[in-house]
Amino acid sequence: MSETDDKTDVVNIAGARFSGRKNVNPVTAWLLRSAVWIAAIGLCLLLLGLAWGGMKRVFLTRNPHFTLRHIEVHVKGQLRPTEIISRLSRFNVRIGQSNLFKLDLQQLRHDLGEYVMISEASLYPRLPGTLVVEVSERLPVAQIQERTGRLLDADGWVMPPRNDLKPLNLPLIIGVRNKQQMAVGSQATDEMVLGALNVLRLIAVYPFGRYLDIAAIQLDYRRETLRLHLRARGAFRDRAQILLPLKPWEMQEALQRVEVIVRERTLGRQVTGFIDATYRINVPVLP
Repeated sequence: MSETDDKTDVVNIAGARFSGRKNVNPVTAWLLRSAVWIAAIGLCLLLLGLAWGGMKRVFLTRNPHFTLRHIEVHVKGQLRPTEIISRLSRFNVRIGQSNLFKLDLQQLRHDLGEYVMISEASLYPRLPGTLVVEVSERLPVAQIQERTGRLLDADGWVMPPRNDLKPLNLPLIIGVRNKQQMAVGSQATDEMVLGALNVLRLIAVYPFGRYLDIAAIQLDYRRETLRLHLRARGAFRDRAQILLPLKPWEMQEALQRVEVIVRERTLGRQVTGFIDATYRINVPVLP
């Protein structure tokens, strides 16, 4: 074989190799390049994550400068700040031990919200070592007539009695069935109890409600009516009574009838002792 033939073979082999590269599937080549880039980016992110985790431990979560030194509690209501701090300690929030950046504030907010006496809670850190807690107390609007003196808020949440309140000034709900099912921390489902709470809600909205000083609301399950027992105020004498239907739309209409009657009797300086507002017309009214 001549030298010329050898050169020809080399050229042919190189051409064959070049031709083979040229025939690689473009999609396959793109996928390979993409895989390489993705792997490189993933490696970079992993390294950055490890670096950040290390820096966070060194400069934040293990930094004694951010040790919890004070819990500042702001209460909207009559809950004692010491009571809130005591509850936080149950979730391993301890002064002198906890680190601000290790606290799960969202979980702590949820945990505080589980306490029936708290309606809302928010927490935020104040560097370098203070945790600020703001809570709103669930306000009682009525009391179940029983020895334990359990309280109810406007949404029917059952709360324990409190010595720092004056529960006798709250309306008593009389005649509740299945009181044992209304455990502290639960929400009332009794339709009659919820109707009594709806009365209190509507009276708070109506302007003439300021003339109604409700001492008790008696539940009549058989007739599905609510009997309001009043203290003396405005046109009403002491121990005056108002009968209301249970259904919300009927109750609202009945209270509108009561409003008209109260206005007229107040202008006429007439004392009122009884109104049966379950009647739509010819409403019975007694002095």
